[in-house]
Amino acid sequence: MYNFSDSLTSSENSVPVIFDVTYYPKFEGDRPRLVGSLMELGTWNHNKGIEAKKMDNSFVWRIEMKLPANSFFYFNWFSFSNTRKIQMENTGSRKGDIGAYGGNISTVYGDTTSSFVSRAGCNVEITTHYILNYNERIGIVGSGSGLGNWQADAAIIAVKFSWGYWTVRVELERGQRHEYKWVVIDKDSKTIIRWQEGENRVIEIETGLKELKMNVPWTEGIIEVTGEANRELEIEAGLMELKMDAPLTEGIIEVTGEENRKIEIEAGLMELKIGVPWTEEIIDEAPSENRQINDRIKGLKIDVDDKEIDTLSK
Repeated sequence: MYNFSDSLTSSENSVPVIFDVTYYPKFEGDRPRLVGSLMELGTWNHNKGIEAKKMDNSFVWRIEMKLPANSFFYFNWFSFSNTRKIQMENTGSRKGDIGAYGGNISTVYGDTTSSFVSRAGCNVEITTHYILNYNERIGIVGSGSGLGNWQADAAIIAVKFSWGYWTVRVELERGQRHEYKWVVIDKDSKTIIRWQEGENRVIEIETGLKELKMNVPWTEGIIEVTGEANRELEIEAGLMELKMDAPLTEGIIEVTGEENRKIEIEAGLMELKIGVPWTEEIIDEAPSENRQINDRIKGLKIDVDDKEIDTLSK
């Protein structure tokens, strides 16, 4: 049986694939064979079909081979009658779609509903919130071939799914440690113009993990959501991203005297706006909270004379 940890031993672009089929022979020497659209599968030439081997004490037959990584292809099982006549399964062409690390394709001969593909890698979905400038793209680049080997031209470009929210979907090898960062890329030059700050982000994928979903803000914090979406974590992620919406500047602006006072007042008003709970529904019955917020706003405005307010509103 193939060991998926040896997935790239023979060729950097080939991965191990196991085809299993449940088949009941009609006569002595009857065996199922595999043919398909890829060159490795005979390109539909039945004379080049691959004969399956019977597993011990079962009616499961197996073929172990290597195919090009990330292949999409069509295939079918067939057999020869005792007069060497080709007998195709009456299912139409089956579809195969293997990932970057191979997988297992299980079927029942002649059954159109039985095909099952299990990839050897882990499907990873990573989300962040970031406001791009014109002519910019955002993506992920990291260690290993699955994440582009830190090369800008091999970065995995994110897909926008909501205003300011971006998602990358990638298949990564199980049982491995993967390092990566979000990057902003110039659309024209295809070069990285901005790297995510701080240390490299790390994904530790357990051997048996098939799916992983993560919300990874541009800053250091990481919120992971695995399996079914966790509503509470999603809300926490939304609040964290809301606080991060302030522009992340590269320089420090120093102000003194009266200007410093004006900025402090602006910051106080901004904090009041951010402090309002962010929910999907508007809750009208919150008089005590409303009074507290109004009192805080009034307190700030008392300290500011009319001239200062006019200046801030410009």
